[in-house]
Amino acid sequence: MERLVAIVGQLIVEIKSNELSAQGGRHLIADTRILPGGRSYRQALYAKQEGYSTILLGRIGDDHYGKIILDSLNGLGISTQFVEVSKNEYTGISFEINRQQEAAPSVYFDPGASTGRGEFHYLLEDYLALCDVIILNQWLHPDLSARVLDMAAKSGIPTVYVCSAPPRDKPLEVDYLFLEAASSFRESGAVQVRKGRFLGSDGELAAYSPGGEQVYRLQLDRKWDGDYLAIRLMRSLSGTPRLEETASFER
Repeated sequence: MERLVAIVGQLIVEIKSNELSAQGGRHLIADTRILPGGRSYRQALYAKQEGYSTILLGRIGDDHYGKIILDSLNGLGISTQFVEVSKNEYTGISFEINRQQEAAPSVYFDPGASTGRGEFHYLLEDYLALCDVIILNQWLHPDLSARVLDMAAKSGIPTVYVCSAPPRDKPLEVDYLFLEAASSFRESGAVQVRKGRFLGSDGELAAYSPGGEQVYRLQLDRKWDGDYLAIRLMRSLSGTPRLEETASFER
């Protein structure tokens, strides 16, 4: 059965040009293309290449730049559709890559600011209900992340939080925690635990075993991209994650 993964994080874009010329002291960039380039988008593409279907939660703004991004996605052969994430909070766009060289068809969707275009077709709940695993990259949008975590907890969907530092406002519990260890733990690289809870101070994390015993207390001392750990997770999805186990992943 095909596995479905939700990835929450930034879409971001990369502006690429084939020509750069200068006229009258001004730089003219010709033949530009705007491509998605965020860590979440790359993770979603990796999952797709591995044969998983994925849902990408990112952002497309409602300004002129957001319209350029949307039009560029369409120009790259990506069909878009509007999604209602919340009646009072967010609206977004779903889009599917239709390229023959890609793996199994994947659905990505963006619950950021509304572009003010189109009709809504789907709800966030309808997408997440289909997922086997949810990955959150950073604490990019606290309200959205908290909403996804709450829905995941109610549905029992395993949730991975790829982090460089915890949120400051309140403790957060997830099913799995991936992190880059502090210097004293770097020989073991990333750790995965069955249950974890962030401490209140910025940069600290306490991880607990299924029995409630504190097994890690780490001080995070630098930020990192996070791609590698999510890729590790993708590679571990050959079967349903077993929440009763504690495992480690070498970097």
